[in-house]
Amino acid sequence: MTEKQLLKKIGLRIKQLRAENGLSQREFGYKIDVEKSNVSRLEAGLFNTKIFTLYAGLQLLSDSVPALHYSKTADTLYIEGTGNPLFLHPYFKDRAVLDFLKECEEPVALSSGNFHDDRFGPGWSWGDYPYYYSPERDAFPVYGNVVTVYKSRGKIKTVPEYFKDAVKVQADMLRPRDLRRNIFHVPQNLRDTLEIPFILSPELTCRLLSDTLKKKIYTTQTALPRTKKRFTAVLLPTAFIKE
Repeated sequence: MTEKQLLKKIGLRIKQLRAENGLSQREFGYKIDVEKSNVSRLEAGLFNTKIFTLYAGLQLLSDSVPALHYSKTADTLYIEGTGNPLFLHPYFKDRAVLDFLKECEEPVALSSGNFHDDRFGPGWSWGDYPYYYSPERDAFPVYGNVVTVYKSRGKIKTVPEYFKDAVKVQADMLRPRDLRRNIFHVPQNLRDTLEIPFILSPELTCRLLSDTLKKKIYTTQTALPRTKKRFTAVLLPTAFIKE
């Protein structure tokens, strides 16, 4: 599915839910802090909305999101991403997928063959690659596709912890990350929390999942069958926590 097709599908679903909730475009826009004209564009699939605006709208309309697709065989659970941005995101508390994968007794294999788009969106500046607003796009986002770096009791901490040894402290910091490596740079006098995009790969996603779940996750190019099932995460008011 292309980005244009996805936006149209999301827009149609929002329009249906808004009608079911008896809200006009103006009322809906007011509640999620979006102008009426942009609500029209959103429902037509012409407005590339920010993740928090989209989340606020879906939360208001009491909808759910497809968290992942899965298929079970006799000895393996195969999963593939749906672009669900909530999984392990530092601003959200959504444990549905995490608990589902933890409770699975079979080996888990992540299929990475269903993403057919570029890592960066049209018009993105290549020079923005190390900044929080330019995480790479992927079918199975984890941790918002950024490493969060902060200082606690004088020590550098990272979320996910997997990247703790990849953070370098230096006096003169030009860019927060190397261009082609997941090596991150922070200033000695770090005061703010930094969110730095990391370079994605199916293998890295599996390593992050393995490190978080404390179980081995495999990568595979095997596509899930048409009989695959959809695991749905319900958007609850308590799921949104911004620190």
